[in-house]
Amino acid sequence: MWDELPHTSKESILRFDQIQPLGTHYQSSLHLNYKLTAAAMEVINEWFLMLINGSQGEILPEFRELMAELYM
Repeated sequence: MWDELPHTSKESILRFDQIQPLGTHYQSSLHLNYKLTAAAMEVINEWFLMLINGSQGEILPEFRELMAELYM
């Protein structure tokens, strides 16, 4: 997923294939005060709801159709 870094306004890629769990120790992560745009958070929320309860929103099916068109 594409998004922009707030301090540079350059595009960045959020890769779902490289998500890793974090430990509960306070030093296991570093908070940098970055946040996703509202559009990117919509995708994350829809993806999370799909994983939790199987619900289908509008964004992910459209994305799947687009990917199918591009790679077929």
